[in-house]
Parts: sequence; structure tokens; C-alpha cells
Amino acid sequence: MWSILTDANNDIYLNSKKSIAIGEDKQALSQIIKNSILTLLGEIELDTTKGIPYFDSLFLGIPDLDLFESYLRNTIKNIDGVIAITNYIYEIKDNIFRYKIYIQTIYGDIEING
Repeated sequence: MWSILTDANNDIYLNSKKSIAIGEDKQALSQIIKNSILTLLGEIELDTTKGIPYFDSLFLGIPDLDLFESYLRNTIKNIDGVIAITNYIYEIKDNIFRYKIYIQTIYGDIEING
């Protein structure tokens, strides 16, 4: 498995050889999972059924955290190479929502922070 990598700002970057950074296997799958989580429902013009409906779950006056978790889990479990989601932890501190999700994959365990 291969994927174009992005940096902390979610921008494509060049590796030390001045080529677009490419990841493989575990690194690539981790990047694919992150990209899938960051995709807003309807954002992909050629497949508007993909993505997470953030405005229907998280970006509300009172966020529906259970609904968001459901969307997150469904998005991840439908990615090739994912075996299981082993743990999901979230916190809200100073009105900032953060989560960690632990995923078992065919390449080993992956931790995603959001």
C-alpha cells in the first residue's frame, strides 16, 4: 500500500530527495485513515457519500458526541486494511474537543490523535 504523505498542517511536502513524500504500508494506511477522518461529508465531488458529517454531529450548539463517534468508527472500519478499532478516548477541555483512537490494522497498531 502506498500514499502521499502530509505534514502537521496537512500539506504535501518534499522528502530529502526533493520528491513528493510517499509512505508505504503502515505509514500509508495511517495517512489514509487521517485523510478519511478529515474529509467533510460531500467534500469529494466524485463521491459525495464519503466523509464525516461534522455539522450534523460535532459542530452544533450541543455536540452529539455519540453520533460523532459512530460516524468516526464507520468511516475507519470501511477502510481496506483496518481490522478493528480497539479503543476510543475523548476529552473536552477549555471547550476544545480532542480524541485518540487506536486501530488494529494488517500492518500493526495505529494511533490517531484528533
